[in-house]
Amino acid sequence: MKGWLIYDDQGANRNRWFASALCESAVKYGLNLDLVLVKDLQFGVCEGKKAVKLCGKTAVLPDFVICRTIFPILSEFFEELGVPVFNSAEVSRVCNDKRRTHLVFSDMGIGMADTLFFEKHTFSSLALEYPAVLKSNDGHGGKQVFWVNNEKEAEMRLQDGLEKSFLAQKPVTPGRDVRVYLLDNEVIFAALRSCETDFRSNFSLGGKIARYTPSAEMLSVIDRVQDRLSPFYVGIDFTFDEGGRPLLNEIEDVVGARMLYELTDISLHELYLDRLSKKLKML
Repeated sequence: MKGWLIYDDQGANRNRWFASALCESAVKYGLNLDLVLVKDLQFGVCEGKKAVKLCGKTAVLPDFVICRTIFPILSEFFEELGVPVFNSAEVSRVCNDKRRTHLVFSDMGIGMADTLFFEKHTFSSLALEYPAVLKSNDGHGGKQVFWVNNEKEAEMRLQDGLEKSFLAQKPVTPGRDVRVYLLDNEVIFAALRSCETDFRSNFSLGGKIARYTPSAEMLSVIDRVQDRLSPFYVGIDFTFDEGGRPLLNEIEDVVGARMLYELTDISLHELYLDRLSKKLKML
């Protein structure tokens, strides 16, 4: 089966080794996988029909797509053409939108930090209790996340640091969170991230990492995420309230694997391809 591994330029450069490992190892699992940059894809509707071009030429559609760029409409487009996408378009829509993630899981009895949803033109600094954490709706890797102590700081971040869509949250236990890697309905690893100098604990920002065993409460939340979204490969992030209770923070669709390779001997690209090949045979 022939597949496309789709990245944007930045993602392809940042994950060059992982992308190459996937493409080179795919043949062992009966797959032919080509790296495709999203800038080389043109897709839309021409003469009333869905059309896809690759480097300006009409493309022969792949049998499946691994989408490693944040572009929900691209995933939806391929699904409309009958091409399976990993992760699915629904996972892309929900998990790349922090507000939508909270909305979707708000009625499931899952602990989450108190969160308000905003657009820049709807925001009033008077609406918040301080201190507060402001987050761009589609930020990743701890970027576009700001601690604000008062109205003045909130207004400043609104002007120069936040995207149009964002959310405000009640602070949780600072500098500590857990990422759980979920592959094909199985927890394959979890890591505790911590930082003593920043309220953010992201590994990419210098946070320390250690192996972690998810609690029963975390595993229950993970089961509900799986039941609702059926993701193929995601990272599920938990923070903690003042009493140590885990809180669902966000779900990473295009999740990196640096912590997993740093702390384990798991060959993620091999495991990913093994599970993927079996799943494709069932479709």
